[in-house]
Amino acid sequence: MSHSPYPGVLWHSRDKRYRVRVRCGRDRRVDWTHEAFSQDAEIAAKVCDVIARLLKGPNAEFSFDGLPPAEVSESEIIKMLQDRGFLDPDTGALVL
Repeated sequence: MSHSPYPGVLWHSRDKRYRVRVRCGRDRRVDWTHEAFSQDAEIAAKVCDVIARLLKGPNAEFSFDGLPPAEVSESEIIKMLQDRGFLDPDTGALVL
């Protein structure tokens, strides 16, 4: 994998698509690939910003403004984080 110009966005050379990677604590990380951003690093960076905001709060570092791109809704990102055990499905709180 190689890096893109955006923190948290990696180009996966074998699969030929972008992947979002956000660390949550020392031992956990979110890795996600989605058709909507697989070929566009800027969209992937915006998704990365939303994940960082949801997991780290408003003081997380953003490449853009922390708002979701039109191609991927915030509710879809939240659902992915809940399905993977990062956010509590009932409260939306971060699960450590």
